[in-house]
Amino acid sequence: MDRLSISIIAALLFAIACGELSRRKSRNIILWAILGFLFGFIPLLILVFMDEKSYILHDDLVSNESNFKPEGMPEINFDIEKDSEPNNILEQQYAKRETMSKIVNIIIIVIIIVVIIAAFVLKQSNS
Repeated sequence: MDRLSISIIAALLFAIACGELSRRKSRNIILWAILGFLFGFIPLLILVFMDEKSYILHDDLVSNESNFKPEGMPEINFDIEKDSEPNNILEQQYAKRETMSKIVNIIIIVIIIVVIIAAFVLKQSNS
């Protein structure tokens, strides 16, 4: 195996890892896969420490005051009731999920680094 083929294999591994990690974090898969292919471990590290995208409606996005109301349409109430106290069980589950996600991400990075080092060692031993 020559140096070019080892570099292409490593770039493909980084692209796959970045694509999978971005899918789990609800990010643009194609963009992150391309970044992983071009820049290697840097986008992978960025993704590891990036938070997962959430799709929660915020009060400023939901309002029942609207300038446009088609004729004959019923009034829709968008008021969302909020709990006065945070749910500790859900917060603990979310924290545990985030911790496990970071551990899996670090394991992916370690595996990729080990594969790259093994490829270079095999290359040196064949020379």
